[in-house]
Amino acid sequence: MIFWYSYDIKEVIKSGSKIQGMVSYMKRILIMTIFSVFWAGAVASAGTYTDSAHGDSSSGVERDGLFGEYGQGNCAHCHEQHASLDGSEPAPNSGNALGPDSFCLLADNWSGSPITNPYDQDDCSCFYCHSSTSSLQYTAFSNYSYSRTFGGYTSDSTASIMDAFNLTSYHNLYDLYEYITGASGSKSFSDFPEFSSPCSGCHNVHLAKRNRETPGDPSNTAISKPSGHDSLWGDDSPGERMTAAAYGSDYQPPYYNSSSSLEPDGQSGVRADQAAKTPDYNTFCIDCHNSSNTIYSTSLGRNLKTIDWDNEKHGKGDATDYITVDWPYTTGSGSLGYVLSCLDCHEPHGSGNAFLIREEVNGGAVGGSITSFSDGDWHYLCNRCHQDDYEMDSGCPQDSYYNIHHDSSSGDPYHSDIRRCSDCHSPAFTPETRVVMHDRTYRPIGEIEAGDRVM
Repeated sequence: MIFWYSYDIKEVIKSGSKIQGMVSYMKRILIMTIFSVFWAGAVASAGTYTDSAHGDSSSGVERDGLFGEYGQGNCAHCHEQHASLDGSEPAPNSGNALGPDSFCLLADNWSGSPITNPYDQDDCSCFYCHSSTSSLQYTAFSNYSYSRTFGGYTSDSTASIMDAFNLTSYHNLYDLYEYITGASGSKSFSDFPEFSSPCSGCHNVHLAKRNRETPGDPSNTAISKPSGHDSLWGDDSPGERMTAAAYGSDYQPPYYNSSSSLEPDGQSGVRADQAAKTPDYNTFCIDCHNSSNTIYSTSLGRNLKTIDWDNEKHGKGDATDYITVDWPYTTGSGSLGYVLSCLDCHEPHGSGNAFLIREEVNGGAVGGSITSFSDGDWHYLCNRCHQDDYEMDSGCPQDSYYNIHHDSSSGDPYHSDIRRCSDCHSPAFTPETRVVMHDRTYRPIGEIEAGDRVM
């Protein structure tokens, strides 16, 4: 809507003072211009921002210190259009938040440093509310891990997004900012504007909904694909769910908190019902993590390994053969295997384990810490879905995989010729390499016969 006003300059001068008349004239134009902009903006965004987690009038943003000045969900809780309230800048007003700040925000979206964690509130504008201490949100709230919110793992005490980013492994905010704005790497989506928040790579703050209280309702999704920033991801069924045609019935949701019910909300044990409640996180994640994009990791000091999800054995690719697995998985699904969701094993923000591995998988805690890519503790994760020696033979130790991989009675595909160790292990294995047998003796690989039991 456009408002047109016509003024005769002579009438303005007749008002008694040229300056006073011109000021009055400009004020009237300014007021009507501002009204028209905000009126049009309200109409354009009424069906989006006001439906979002931040714009909700009963549970949205409400910055402490502005209470009573602006309604809950009002834009002014994040955007300071005049950088002052009653003549002074409200908190935060020091450090990175001293201003002027990009996009008229309460603080700059991203400080530009540090290049690795730990982070504090001043590093990212989102952390001023999404932190477990000193949050500016008037009413306290918690953002728990994926394992707790969608897996029922109440032992996880991580209670805020900032806390999650300060764990052992995390999505590096420096790398995220550099990547989404085009300063590093290669990608298939358009660059985000300079001064964007690193969080914007996965979230649109004006659209993201509040899913933590309704984990079984993906219409309340909080994510947006980098290549589709202006729309939510996961809310459309079935195309944006784990029941999409590309998966058929191959997605089996894992157990929810040691029960027979399934993620993401534990309300049912029916595969199809629970899969329909799970956003297609795979398509979301491979917007960045695919076989063609180049992503540099400052934390690792190298480019991330590429992922070809269409051929990965935990993705759409077929398994080599049927294997022994734990419930709710069975010895086969469709053409040799299941399709997993990325978040069946990974946290989205941060984890106490390496590579954002969840601390709870398939209804139970992993058996120990996974500290690096090269350590031998990955079996703690694998054991949550793959059977170990103890499950095959109670006389064997728990969390051990020697027999189930090498013994003919296991039915797994690797027992047929134990001498082919280098197929799975280091090529340095030779026929003379000695290994420990089940009876605690040592024998060169070249002397081991098919069916012999090793430790």
